[in-house]
Amino acid sequence: MMDQGRVVEQGSLDAVFERPCQQRTADFLAKTL
Repeated sequence: MMDQGRVVEQGSLDAVFERPCQQRTADFLAKTL
C-alpha cells in the first residue's frame, strides 16, 4: 500500500487484506471493496 510514495504496509498483499496494520488502510479497503 502506497501513501505519498512511501510504503505504509509491510508484508504480502494477502496479509494486508486480512489484517491491515494501519487503521487508515483498513478504512480505505472498507471503502473501496
